[in-house]
Amino acid sequence: MLQKRFIILCFLSIVSISANAAMPGVYLLPKDNKGKESLVEIFEKSGKFYGVGFATKNGSIDNDVDSKNPDKTMKNRPIRGSVFLEMSCKENDTCVGKIYSFDKGKVYPIKTTLKNNVLQIKIDVLFAPTLEWKKLSDTESAPFNDKRLDTNKLDTTMPKD
Repeated sequence: MLQKRFIILCFLSIVSISANAAMPGVYLLPKDNKGKESLVEIFEKSGKFYGVGFATKNGSIDNDVDSKNPDKTMKNRPIRGSVFLEMSCKENDTCVGKIYSFDKGKVYPIKTTLKNNVLQIKIDVLFAPTLEWKKLSDTESAPFNDKRLDTNKLDTTMPKD
């Protein structure tokens, strides 16, 4: 019986490690209300995953600022390079965390799963949508490598809830 439990725990750990190892990368977001498709990089730092926008699909760099942020000291920070997603992953393929909406200036709780290179982000609020971001392969993301940010230098502090 003990051996069976050990095998199950090993299997669950391997599944967790493989799901977590697959999370980092470049994701293409669906078109927003202005018709632009943004590129987001998800990276790992200190055991958590973070998301940061760095360009649009057409290769342009947005110079918008976080004007809806309720913290007046942050209203002029550039959106590009500002971490807006934070997640922790457990022993299954579901991660929990929070996402910041630059459009609304609010932080929302989320649950995420990555399946078949699609990151499903369920905003954990009544009647909120589930977002679907497509993970790009290395070949698909290569044309944007010169636009990517050095994630080692990014401030991972999220706006307050």
